[in-house]
Amino acid sequence: GKIDNFAFENNEIRAELANAGDVVLIAQGAFYIMDDKGVVADRGRIQTFYLPEKEKVPFSVKLPAQLKPGRSTLVMSFDLGEGKSLVKEVELSKDKSGSVKILKVKD
Repeated sequence: GKIDNFAFENNEIRAELANAGDVVLIAQGAFYIMDDKGVVADRGRIQTFYLPEKEKVPFSVKLPAQLKPGRSTLVMSFDLGEGKSLVKEVELSKDKSGSVKILKVKD
C-alpha cells in the first residue's frame, strides 16, 4: 500500500490510500499530531479500509482547533496485518491567521 496526494482543505489533511498489491488490503489507521516541542496535540483513529487490489480510497484527518501557530508534525500509520505497516509523516506550518501549509511529506 501507499499514501499520497496530500492536500489541506477545510481544516483537514486529505490524502489517498492505494493498494498496489494483488490481494485485498485491510488497513487500520491511527494518527497523532506533535507540536515543535514534541508535545502530542491530538491523536485518534482513521477508519479501517477494506481495499480491493489496485484500488484507491480518499481519507482525511481533521486538525484540532487548538493547534497552535508554528510547525507541527502529523504522523499517520496504517496496520496492514501480518506485521506490516505503512507510516507517513506530514510536516505542517500554521500561521497566526490559521492558514496551514504542508511543508514536507516523509516515509
